[in-house]
Amino acid sequence: MSRESRTLVWWSVAQRLCAQLSSPTTDPEVADREVEALWRASWLARCAERSLGACQAAWLDSRCRRVVHWLASRPS
Repeated sequence: MSRESRTLVWWSVAQRLCAQLSSPTTDPEVADREVEALWRASWLARCAERSLGACQAAWLDSRCRRVVHWLASRPS
């Protein structure tokens, strides 16, 4: 094995070792739970929940909903 060949082999070994050390394995389920907890605690999530609640309340009290419900309940 020539000196250049050994150098390239050691270089590729060093690269793979550094790549493995710098990118630890991550448990996807734990990561998903952490992201979900962060989202639920965020200001944006609270605003989205309030907006959804307001839209749901408006829909339940809307004339359009009554018309759609009436049309859906009519026999064909």
